[in-house]
Amino acid sequence: MSSPTMLRARIEEILLAMERQNQVLRDLEKRLSDARRDLNATLDPMARLPLEISSDIFVRCLPDSPRPHKREAPILFLNICRIWRHIAISTPSLWTSIALRHSNPISLELWLGRAKTLPLSIHGYLSPSAGFAVKQHARHIKDLELGLTQLTRMVEPLVAFSLLAKLVVQESDKQASHREFLEILRAAPALVECEFMPRIWNAESRSLAGTLLTHSSLRRLRLGGWSKPSSRNASCMLKYLTLPALEALKLGDMDLPTTELASFFTRSSPPLQSLSISGLSDHNLDESLRLVPSISDLGLTFTDSEVDPFVILKDSVFAPPEQGFLPNLAKIHIHASFSFDVDYNSVINALAARRAVTHAPLESFEFSSKNPKPRSDTIAAFRHLAKDSGLRIKVGTHMANYICDCEGVPIPPCSLCDPDSYARWQARRS
Repeated sequence: MSSPTMLRARIEEILLAMERQNQVLRDLEKRLSDARRDLNATLDPMARLPLEISSDIFVRCLPDSPRPHKREAPILFLNICRIWRHIAISTPSLWTSIALRHSNPISLELWLGRAKTLPLSIHGYLSPSAGFAVKQHARHIKDLELGLTQLTRMVEPLVAFSLLAKLVVQESDKQASHREFLEILRAAPALVECEFMPRIWNAESRSLAGTLLTHSSLRRLRLGGWSKPSSRNASCMLKYLTLPALEALKLGDMDLPTTELASFFTRSSPPLQSLSISGLSDHNLDESLRLVPSISDLGLTFTDSEVDPFVILKDSVFAPPEQGFLPNLAKIHIHASFSFDVDYNSVINALAARRAVTHAPLESFEFSSKNPKPRSDTIAAFRHLAKDSGLRIKVGTHMANYICDCEGVPIPPCSLCDPDSYARWQARRS
């Protein structure tokens, strides 16, 4: 029988032989992997294309809102092979847009850095630490959507967003400051579109006395959120602004007296085409509307049950066409969060008269409220007007259109009472 010493030596010898064989196997596996990689590089069409073409192919594969997800482009390209990774990292246009839910500041900095100096688009909910990465690239950001807290940290001290063209500040319950908003506008002289939607604003009437800012690039402005409860003091921001290029204005409340609104229109003399105001309770809207005859799309939401919208608008929106009031008006949207008596015959006559104006005929009329369904003869009169004139008419609630035979929101959407949804439905089908 062999001694224990001899057996141990034999075991050691076998283990050493196994390790040598394992090393040979590992070397063979590496050579096989290298050979397969070389073969893939030889056969991969991407490897044979010029970088400009392969980069363009990669860019065309991007989703509308790229996010840092391993199963989506552009991150997906990094995990295919060495060649694809090289192409992806060498293509700055793959990294110009990012949509975030929970951001990693290190990966965000890496993502934005790969875009080099191209204009950036950043959407989502940034963690507090991610703000630093955004701040570092502020001069290259063209499109930015984020929360008020993150934005406030970026403008203190002031950061120059010299390229920023679109800014969306998400709805939140954090109290917004008029001073903060003025600082943001000053920091973004190229801003074209802005949605600033905190629900509560600090008016700061004393501290901002005499302050006035002229912004010559801003064309579309939304102040205040649209959900319930509506914003407070958002419209008061207009007291401090002059916007000579403004084309669309949407106000989530109307705490501002209409005399101040008229002053804003007088100062700015804007080429305003679309105006939407919520929370109306003032009876003196005519003066303000007369100052913006270029309006073609008008949306008014009334929240005071003591107010009759049609009485307020009878000398303006529903005035006889020969008076020349809002001569370009094509779309009227009136919403009331209460029920009241309506003289539908007067409304029908006014709509018919406006529709008959040949140089700028009315295209659509929408009136939603908590009113009960109109009488059958009234519905028939509206349908007759719609058929004869081609005017799109909705009278009903948020969901139902009593004038259309569908009387609601069918599947597919009704082409008469909801043409926009119908067009989108058609586009999805095709």
